Amino acid sequence: MKNLFILTEEERKNILEMHQNATKRFYLNEQSSTAFTMSQESVPARDFIAKTFKLFKYSTINKPNKTSEEIVQELQRAKADLRNYTMNQLTELAKKSNISVDAIKALQSDLVKLAGLPLKFKDSSGQERDFVDGNLGTNTVDAYLDYQIKTVKGRKQATTPTTTVAPVQKIGGMKPTYQRK
Repeated sequence: MKNLFILTEEERKNILEMHQNATKRFYLNEQSSTAFTMSQESVPARDFIAKTFKLFKYSTINKPNKTSEEIVQELQRAKADLRNYTMNQLTELAKKSNISVDAIKALQSDLVKLAGLPLKFKDSSGQERDFVDGNLGTNTVDAYLDYQIKTVKGRKQATTPTTTVAPVQKIGGMKPTYQRK
């Protein structure tokens, strides 16, 4: 008896293409993961934010057994505390803490990917500039906190260390332009 279930590579591609055309929004994916994980290179910048704003016992990875509501409150408190800093104060503090420009750019690039749209910031003269500039200022922290709040609100319970994972598509909740303070 012949095995009729053996497909050639060309037949497989044709089937996948027909499926993609039929669904238009959802695609069969042969990859094991559809999530984006923030880069390891950005960990020093994320930890700096956690320490500076006293988040999650100073870690961006571990959120002790807190409810999503408690975590969102902590993040919103950090956003309120952010108003006490100028962009230059945070940038200087990051430099004094030896946070590398590469770590900052990695975090900024991760945030751009997660936003699903090109992020910009407005400087003090109101001119839009590229978000990825290597300065860990109020714009970067504001975008990171927006991302964290959106991620936590999308989960029911925050008992696992999933803060660095978000869907690849646009997550919403992040503004396209951040105003430098």
